[in-house]
Amino acid sequence: MPLNQVLRKKSHVLWTISLIQDISPDAQTKSEFSQMAQDVIGTETIEKVSLCLASHLQRFRLMIQENISEEEAIDKCTKMENSWQENNPESIQQLKDAKNLTFITWHQFMTWEEYGSTIKSIESFYKENREFRNDVDGRVRQELKNIKDAKLTDLSQQTSLLKQYLFEECAFQRFGCTQRFNYEIYKTPMNKAMRRIKNHSDFVAPGFMVEVHFTQFNPAKKHQTVINHINENEIDASSSSSSTTSNSYAPLFNNIASLRKNDEERPSINSNEKKIGNFIQSAIELLPPSQKENAIRELIKFTTQNIIPLCYEANLNPLRI
Repeated sequence: MPLNQVLRKKSHVLWTISLIQDISPDAQTKSEFSQMAQDVIGTETIEKVSLCLASHLQRFRLMIQENISEEEAIDKCTKMENSWQENNPESIQQLKDAKNLTFITWHQFMTWEEYGSTIKSIESFYKENREFRNDVDGRVRQELKNIKDAKLTDLSQQTSLLKQYLFEECAFQRFGCTQRFNYEIYKTPMNKAMRRIKNHSDFVAPGFMVEVHFTQFNPAKKHQTVINHINENEIDASSSSSSTTSNSYAPLFNNIASLRKNDEERPSINSNEKKIGNFIQSAIELLPPSQKENAIRELIKFTTQNIIPLCYEANLNPLRI
């Protein structure tokens, strides 16, 4: 399955592409984009596609890498956008014929009448919501480590521009919601900050801009596959298996194994947790057999990506500039 989940019939999806051809020439263009396009065309439940080249978003990154003005960075972004169009005529035409393809530009978003107020709302949310602040600061720290040979060397300026990048990327989710897209396709899973905005009804109404990504490009695919296939015997053996204990989740598996072997130490489950468990089980049982496997896979993926990491989330101080 090329996409990570089953989409509703007659879905209108927003397909967002980051243009980073200056550092990764083959990313989401030419043969890679052609492969993605065939995956989308082969998804029968997708009726219409609106494709957005997130070109101008990259201006913040270019300002760091080349120590240039915002105007100069936008000019470079525009050139990359034009080059992308020139490199992908066949796939673009195929999408137009099969999925009624239309284009949305990042410039449309930047000139949207609610652009400024939405950015301010995101900034306020950052100050008020600790979880979102940790998501943003964690992403910034990650990107700061990835910066190499940047001409803009001031750390506080780098941090400020990376935050602006993330705030704008998050604000775009609200813009997409106003366009009433059912789904948003990214190449790989979205960062935690974007997910938190998507799941916040003040920014994105339920049922719109649901995250979708291409499974074959998932950088954590191999790791997730290992976790998805862990059975009880593997959990029992985790304490003696060097391959499992080297995994970042080994302490959790050791705890699970310990609880299974010592029932008297198993923590009691409150009524709310039981209700949630029963609700999930009942919902899965209502699904047709053809969809049960996908639902279970999505549940496991959500648990490994979003629930288990909470056990290890470091209590880091927010990044200050």
